[in-house]
Amino acid sequence: MAADPEQTLVGARDALRKAHRVVALVGESLAAEEGLPDASEDEKTENSVITSLPEQMATIDTFRRDPARLWRWYLWRRQRIAAAPRRTWPEALAELARRIDKLTVITENVDGQHGRIGASSLELHGSLWRTRCTGCGRVRDDARIVLPELPPSCGHCGSLIRPDIVLFGESLDAAMMERAYRSVCAADVFLVLGAGATGEPAASLAGYARENGAVVVEVDAERTPLSDFVTVFVHAEVDRGLDALLAPPAADPG
Repeated sequence: MAADPEQTLVGARDALRKAHRVVALVGESLAAEEGLPDASEDEKTENSVITSLPEQMATIDTFRRDPARLWRWYLWRRQRIAAAPRRTWPEALAELARRIDKLTVITENVDGQHGRIGASSLELHGSLWRTRCTGCGRVRDDARIVLPELPPSCGHCGSLIRPDIVLFGESLDAAMMERAYRSVCAADVFLVLGAGATGEPAASLAGYARENGAVVVEVDAERTPLSDFVTVFVHAEVDRGLDALLAPPAADPG
């Protein structure tokens, strides 16, 4: 591929300054739980679900067989996320949102960090802080880490309530994915933040962005399978890398 004049950090900054529409894809490596220490032996003794893997617990089969067990696992995750150290990348994206016409955030995470950005967001896997009734379909915000009954039931129709999350064994929402593709195809700049964003179907979004003329910028502390494909690879931890991209013009070399 021929050298692109925007394959520099200066070019990426300039592209963001000129952009009207930016889409930021937030990968799994930016999840609030990433990097947290493992549960202590006391925690594991107190709550046996802690030792279970997501592939074992966060499944539609687990919900059907033992919804109370699935809920105990998700309430434990809510508690961990609520106590996790605060990252700065959402504030950086909030600053970007103030500078441009439209920022759309597409996230693979369920932890709600993107809510601090104040921009349009598409949650591919749902949210840990919402519930959905399996009967009437009502969706509600719910930030509790303790529930009066497990599994909870709907006060409207009496059916079981589940976390509003895409579980293993379920498909992503087709309408939401269509919105994601439309947003990406209209973007001037597509930001890929976090190595987890290289999984499908999220990874294909970078291809759609490039095909439709967007500058594709990946920010990550490590190279990924996407790094040789993107327009610009910013080799930095995401919090620090976004600060560099949003630096004022005087910070550019030369």
